[in-house]
Amino acid sequence: MSAPAILIAGGGMAGWTTALALARPFRGTGARIAVIDTPGPDVSLGPLAPAIATLPSAQDAHWALGLPEHRVVRAGRGAYRLGEFWRGWDGREAAAFLPFGEVGADIGGVRFHQQVARLQALGETASLADHALSSLAAAAGRFAIPPHDAADIRATLDHGLHLDAEALTGALLRPVALAMGVTRIEGGIGEVELCTDGLIAALRLDDGRRETADLFIDATGPDARLIGALEAAWEDEAAWEDWAALSPFDRAAAVIRPDTAEPAPFTRDAAHPWGWRRTMPLNGARGEIVMFASRHMKDERASQMMGGAEPAAVTSGRRLSPWTGNCVAVGAAAAIPDPLASAELALVHAAALRLARLVPWPGGWRAEAEEFNRLWRHETESARDFALLRHLLNRRPEKVWAAAREASAPEPMDRRLALFAARGRIIRTEHGLYDDALWARAFIALGARPRHHDPLADGLDAGMLKARSARIRELAARAAASMPRHGDFLARVNAQDGPR
Repeated sequence: MSAPAILIAGGGMAGWTTALALARPFRGTGARIAVIDTPGPDVSLGPLAPAIATLPSAQDAHWALGLPEHRVVRAGRGAYRLGEFWRGWDGREAAAFLPFGEVGADIGGVRFHQQVARLQALGETASLADHALSSLAAAAGRFAIPPHDAADIRATLDHGLHLDAEALTGALLRPVALAMGVTRIEGGIGEVELCTDGLIAALRLDDGRRETADLFIDATGPDARLIGALEAAWEDEAAWEDWAALSPFDRAAAVIRPDTAEPAPFTRDAAHPWGWRRTMPLNGARGEIVMFASRHMKDERASQMMGGAEPAAVTSGRRLSPWTGNCVAVGAAAAIPDPLASAELALVHAAALRLARLVPWPGGWRAEAEEFNRLWRHETESARDFALLRHLLNRRPEKVWAAAREASAPEPMDRRLALFAARGRIIRTEHGLYDDALWARAFIALGARPRHHDPLADGLDAGMLKARSARIRELAARAAASMPRHGDFLARVNAQDGPR
């Protein structure tokens, strides 16, 4: 059986990431992998992703792609991300920090956040974030790569990245994929030719060239030129009941601006009467997003805030079956998540690496497509719900925010909210993008307080819990103080003799 021919349309970060994911396992098999690299700005991750914030899972994905993290950071003008600093969701401009990595340790079946809840019921004032090394290091502007020694509290650190998507693609993803044998085809896509059975037969380029393949990958961004031609259903969240109230922010703008300040090792998210604003520090720059309700702020004001960037209509949503026929959609052709989910690149990584495991050689792919789409639905649902948490649990006084707070949530989210409200319990999500502990921290950072903590926590000795809590906070404070400044660490990474 001959090796497959795979054609990736659109290039950009989503396209070249997928090319690299496929090139590694297919190297030496005779498979042909080609990318139609279309001209113009990279829209493969959507209109709000000139700069992106990654989840900690990006570390494993980059390793699987054969990309050492220090090279990713250098090429993408990157900075490290220990968590997210949230301000304004409580309506009083109070700050909260969502830390990545481990926080404390479970005792038997008692989760650490339940132990802290028991201590607070006993009158202790230390918060969950007070026990997190990531939180203390971020507040001090410090960063370090965690050691492999599990006994060292620094091993509890974890991090995502802030990246310039276009810089990373041009300086690293494309060159590495080409070195792995991927073919680059420059040109615009003129026409999608369909077979009588509804599959894609070929792509016709603007200059008349005709490109055929066994499998086509759509990385053309929101235009979804290929998957759209197959009429694969798009689930537009704006069409859902109560969505206008639940997520009323319908306009957005994004930009990367120069910034010479030392980059903070975290994302800043601030809620405002008109919507929210995200700041992502880069090396020598910063990425910004504003998302707002058009009936509460004019485009002109948003553009002024964003240095002239033009706002546009933005609605999150997803393709129900991104693998349809002989076409697989990735990036914004497959889903446009709410930026608060930080899921743009996580979804691309998950799809590209799964495709590399499932892509069949010519001869049929129904079973593979069904499995791909099943897992995709879990991942995109978790991204939707994680972003919605800040809408549902906000305590701002403005009508637009109050309406979001009072709206009906999607059914899986309703169950999640009810379980936490009762005893601080978290639903285990199959193949979600966020682990249970991060969900618990997000609830707590937003001020959610269950009616009762887990009764199993009452069986733990109070004196032991207090001593253990104090010891964890002491070790974390000492470790944070010993770490280098984030700017100094980045300088070493970007030096020729930086970390390898």
